[in-house]
Amino acid sequence: MDQEQAYLSLRQLNAYIEDVLQNAFEGAFWLKAEISQINFHRSGHCYLELVEHSGQNIVAKARATIWRSALSNIRFELGSDTDNILARGKEVLIQATVNFHAVYGLSISVHRVDSRFALGELERKKQETIDQLEKEELLELNSQLPMPLVAQKIAVISSDGSSGQQDFLKQVRENPYKIKLDIEHFHASVQGVGSESEICERLDQLMGSDFDVIVMIRGGGSKLDLETFNSYEIAKRIAIHDLPVITGIGHETDVSVADIVAHMSLKTPTAAAAFLIDRAAEFLRKIGSDFYEILHRYELKLHNSKSFIQNSSKQVNQKAVHAVQIQRSALQRQGNRVIRFARTKVSSESGKIDLRRDILVNKPLDLLRERKSRDRLTEQIILGRSGKILSENRAKLSIQKEVLVSKSFHILHESKSFIQKNEVLLNNAHPDRILQRGFSVVRKSNKAITENTKLKDGDLLEIELYKRKIYAQFLNEEPEWQKLKTLLTKKPQKS
Repeated sequence: MDQEQAYLSLRQLNAYIEDVLQNAFEGAFWLKAEISQINFHRSGHCYLELVEHSGQNIVAKARATIWRSALSNIRFELGSDTDNILARGKEVLIQATVNFHAVYGLSISVHRVDSRFALGELERKKQETIDQLEKEELLELNSQLPMPLVAQKIAVISSDGSSGQQDFLKQVRENPYKIKLDIEHFHASVQGVGSESEICERLDQLMGSDFDVIVMIRGGGSKLDLETFNSYEIAKRIAIHDLPVITGIGHETDVSVADIVAHMSLKTPTAAAAFLIDRAAEFLRKIGSDFYEILHRYELKLHNSKSFIQNSSKQVNQKAVHAVQIQRSALQRQGNRVIRFARTKVSSESGKIDLRRDILVNKPLDLLRERKSRDRLTEQIILGRSGKILSENRAKLSIQKEVLVSKSFHILHESKSFIQKNEVLLNNAHPDRILQRGFSVVRKSNKAITENTKLKDGDLLEIELYKRKIYAQFLNEEPEWQKLKTLLTKKPQKS
């Protein structure tokens, strides 16, 4: 070479970069980035890969470290939300410092994580999801589905073995009305990586099923634990589902997007179970009330019908007897008139004969016999006509009597048929028939137990089934109940 060319050594270059960075960042600063990779090392340190996106493209990437001492402070500040904030795919606001080492290169040390930023991002994403659902007119779609009067077959989506699931099942099992529900559990993670896809998969699986209602439950947790239930995909599937969805996500104050689009939102799994039990109990109370109302009405109707039939029967008999008496009196009067007429006629003719006999004393005896013969014939004709009139009247009276009797029997037959139909309805509504269907009546001291009946430890209860009674003792304390359960399920010892 003609002359020596100027150059920098790698060490000089790195020292220069270190100088520039130290002058540019003279202390801690706040940095916003997305966590693309995270690794909690067994040494107690946490290693991160931070990225920034522009659309689908990564426009910046850097490695960062949370040293063990800083990670302990961050866990203390974030509490139970630590795993929700420091997670892959989460955008975070961190307080950091930049270091540059000549050998190890650039490194970012994280000292603090802003929890308020995470909550703000959660609310922002939640509002974006709500706005999108409102734009698509999906917010009230599921609530427009009819809720069954009694939801007997229930699909429960929750994490298997979670406290929320146990609370729900306990409330159902120990309900004071002894109502049995057919519950089928569908496991899905309710927070963390993969929870969104698992819940969506379960909702898709239940589309078009024969369940009455879907219940989505989880136990308590922090506000950030609700992030899964702010998912647009989950909310959309709830909105368009063909079954009513009830949520009991376990938050007293916070409302998730899933709560908003669901048919009904209840605060806790216990409240969701209580709602279903109370709805079924109210239906049973209404059925019982309606049954006794129907029974009372039919008994009253039957009593009125019997009274009506008895009164009608008396009136028919009285009218028939009265009509026969009237016809008989009229017939007797008419017969008496005919007899009087005949006697008058005979008397008149006899007088004429006597008069003529006196006048015709001198006529031959054969003429007298002929006249007498004619008189007898006339008398027979008159008597014959009188008998015919009497016979015709008797026939008319007999026909009228038969008509009245026939109408009376027809009315009695219809009344008897009406009574038989009402007796069938009353038999179908009889309490024994209700018991045959699998219902039971629980009594204390010969009084049926209702929701207002107070029970205490040791109370003797009578459970009436169809043609069978069971006597049981009420145990209020959980330990006593568990002892009884253990005793009942214990296998007998072989001798």
